Amino acid sequence: MLRMQLARITYAKANPGKINMASAGIGDGTHVSGELFKMMAGVGMVHVPYRGAAPALTDLLGGQVQVMFSSMPAFPCSEPKSSSR
Repeated sequence: MLRMQLARITYAKANPGKINMASAGIGDGTHVSGELFKMMAGVGMVHVPYRGAAPALTDLLGGQVQVMFSSMPAFPCSEPKSSSR
């Protein structure tokens, strides 16, 4: 897995501006995460903002963008509720 990620970073460094990076919107946490990754990895990607994660994911799966930074969705607690007696 790590080898694959390193290969992708190497490709991005060798081909600046050829990778489109999706986010859920301008200034969103996912956008900032992507910009931080670009800065730390030293790669050049084109930011493509969307109006939410759903359309960004649709384009990622459809091949219009190559990378997407997303936040973890909020899941309800799966632990049983304690009963107060």
